[in-house]
Amino acid sequence: MTGRQEQLTSGTALNYEGSLSEDGKVVFSSGAGGGQIWIIKANTVQAQPEGQPEQVTHTDGVANESPSVSRDGRWLAYAQVNPVSGDASLRLKDFSTGADRELATGPGLAETSISPDGSNVAYWQTVNDKLLTFVLPVAKGTPVKLCEYCYARGFSSNGSLLLTQQGFVGKMEARIVAVQIPSGKQTDFLADPTSNLWHAFFSWDDHWVSFKRVREEPKAALMIAPVRNGVAAPEAEWISITDGRFVDDKPQFSPDGNTLYFTSRRDNHLCIWAQRLDRITKHPVGAPFAVQHFHGVQSWRIMDTLHTVQLWVARDKLVTNFWEFHGDIWMTKLD
Repeated sequence: MTGRQEQLTSGTALNYEGSLSEDGKVVFSSGAGGGQIWIIKANTVQAQPEGQPEQVTHTDGVANESPSVSRDGRWLAYAQVNPVSGDASLRLKDFSTGADRELATGPGLAETSISPDGSNVAYWQTVNDKLLTFVLPVAKGTPVKLCEYCYARGFSSNGSLLLTQQGFVGKMEARIVAVQIPSGKQTDFLADPTSNLWHAFFSWDDHWVSFKRVREEPKAALMIAPVRNGVAAPEAEWISITDGRFVDDKPQFSPDGNTLYFTSRRDNHLCIWAQRLDRITKHPVGAPFAVQHFHGVQSWRIMDTLHTVQLWVARDKLVTNFWEFHGDIWMTKLD
């Protein structure tokens, strides 16, 4: 080579896969995108969508991810992450006014979980090379450390107990640990030496817990266990809601506890499904059914992954997120 390299493109898009012809033509791809959060307005007791999905974040070049919503559907907590620098902020959106404000900042911030009444937000953040979970009272704005190498899943209905994901670092099996708020006292909640357990969420009356049991990634069986006096029942009482033959994920109860929502690739697309439950026993009734398909829209399918797409259920809406990416092919002629 002779001379210095010369920059041929500029701007905020990602330009890649350049190809040069003998007569000086350069052809390349130019793409842009970001993670966006969507809501599906719905009667979530009846699992009946009311209209089409609605995009509620509109920021290119960053990932709006890990959404969580209060049970009344008013408050949305989420992480906004710059995928290049790693800088992130914890944000809170008020659907009643449209206001969107920053609650906290820092690198490695993710995995938000808002309390049922919207008064507290738990989140995961990297601090001094450690993965820590904090709970932040929205009114006071002072975060309290809860645990290390854990991340928040579901709160109890009064916000005094938080189910956390632990055991995913090292050789331990992934398990569910309950953490008291704000003391941080930990108690083993769900574990299985033969499989990994993920994504535990209480029913709205705290009498049941839903979770995912994984023995062969990425397939999973969705489970429900009774909860008595804040303690999950032993494995002998666990109820299989799906059979483990499909890529099912992110189970969440309906407000009345008689339907279990989840994401699934059972039709080769990542869509929102539901399973009716017996009102008393919580055993499945009938077959799973699709609540919201995401077929045929390219931006919904490109670059979305099972683990980064979340699902939350409020009284009047479902909340999810997808990474959108779109691009074009360009050509220029060099001298």
